[in-house]
Amino acid sequence: MNKVIVLRGVSGSGKSSLVQLLRSKDYKLPPMNGMGPMDPTVYPPMVRLAEALREYYDPEQLVLSVSADDYFMRNGEYHFDPTRLPYAHGRCLLTYLDNVNQLGKYNDRDVLIVVDNTNTTAVEVAPYIAIAQAHRLLVHTFTLIADPEKAARRNKHGVPYSNVYNQHLRLNGSLRNWPSWWSQGIYSME
Repeated sequence: MNKVIVLRGVSGSGKSSLVQLLRSKDYKLPPMNGMGPMDPTVYPPMVRLAEALREYYDPEQLVLSVSADDYFMRNGEYHFDPTRLPYAHGRCLLTYLDNVNQLGKYNDRDVLIVVDNTNTTAVEVAPYIAIAQAHRLLVHTFTLIADPEKAARRNKHGVPYSNVYNQHLRLNGSLRNWPSWWSQGIYSME
């Protein structure tokens, strides 16, 4: 069965590392922030999250991912331009829609589409869920809760602490008002 996972979490909470983990097929932990392979004893929250995903994710599925960050990559380097953020999110949503519309081309192979953005509010998540539901795809959100100070140090794009803290406030605020009909798992990354 084709599925969608919408990741939510502040910059540095582990969303992109989780996508790498899903794509590895054998759950080998990817390098974290260029520091070499992640040792499960050093970062057990990712291992716990990977274990939780085993109930939702089949390693035989093809994994497609979309992220607004993709549109800031140039020759393998990240070049963030805040004036281009609305365009990046628009392109991310269009890429997601293209992936959903092209699921038939995979000849009955199960596909998992992962949305890898901060998605700190229900407004940001709503288009992804609505598109998945309109296409009768199983959709689930995974909210990664991380200490904003640690996440600011961990994030690989140099997002300043003040921005990460504001993401943290929006994310926590959204947990209180999350639509009950949207499937959600909440995981501590500490």
